[in-house]
Amino acid sequence: MSLSDLFAVEPVADEHADARVRLPHYVEPIEGEALLSWLIRVGRGLGLSPVELSRGAFGVDALAAPEWWRRPDDLTLRLIARRGGLSRERLEAMTLRGWERACDDEDADRFSAARRHERPSRVRGRPIAVCRQCLAHASQAHLQLSWMLGWTAVCERHGTVLVSVCGVCKRPLRIGSLALNRCADFLICGRCGSSQRGGSGEAAHASTVALQAVLIAGKRKGRTLLPGLGPMDWQMTITFVDMVLAMVWSGQSDERRERLFARIADDIDMTDELWVTQPWRSNYGALLILAWVLSDLASRLRVMATS
Repeated sequence: MSLSDLFAVEPVADEHADARVRLPHYVEPIEGEALLSWLIRVGRGLGLSPVELSRGAFGVDALAAPEWWRRPDDLTLRLIARRGGLSRERLEAMTLRGWERACDDEDADRFSAARRHERPSRVRGRPIAVCRQCLAHASQAHLQLSWMLGWTAVCERHGTVLVSVCGVCKRPLRIGSLALNRCADFLICGRCGSSQRGGSGEAAHASTVALQAVLIAGKRKGRTLLPGLGPMDWQMTITFVDMVLAMVWSGQSDERRERLFARIADDIDMTDELWVTQPWRSNYGALLILAWVLSDLASRLRVMATS
């Protein structure tokens, strides 16, 4: 389908745009879905790439702003609502409008050790971690907004660790931006073409599920209440997280880190076999470390300083 088939006039996202022209393909948003995911599903149904849909239907140059879906302006949001047949409130709930930002906290792998020690990858696409059970069991496979924050690592619904590598080729999973010039499919590994639906996933430690929920609420509301710290704004929360993780990954020898991880595993009743295989360098590993620290803040910080 061509853009000329979609609209009788060239769509432009301003107050004079003919927003009465509806898209010929209606897509019902799913609870918790990211706007990126909804737009990809709309485009796939119309046979349009994300960049074609963004420019042709909503007047947004996705090549210049590939992450525009996170915080679309008022005019764009209103146009999407009218042409997509949705209320503005439903659309805004799929974005990060009104959510706090601090210290690049929406960057991919924000809490991982790689952020501190590895150069940014030149591979196209944003790294992402997903819940394969969610992808398999939802009425329509989609990407959750919470997965797009950059540091989330567990599925609160299933209590499992999010998966960040393809189950077949073991390469990192990546999601294209709205600048893609081909139809996108987030169910397929971009490297080997394998489906990412299905699988049980590794059980997440209960403390990480609880901590992630507190952090997500804090980012949304701009204020967190962490054990031993009291109320903090989001900027201070991320500063605290960075301080703790820097104590682990900056200036410590591998031997000292191994002792620290063994101590954490012992304190949270993790078996020897399990702690050795834990992805300590990942976002999930960071949540494990942070949850352990916050469970007894003063003494755990002393352990980190001396271990």
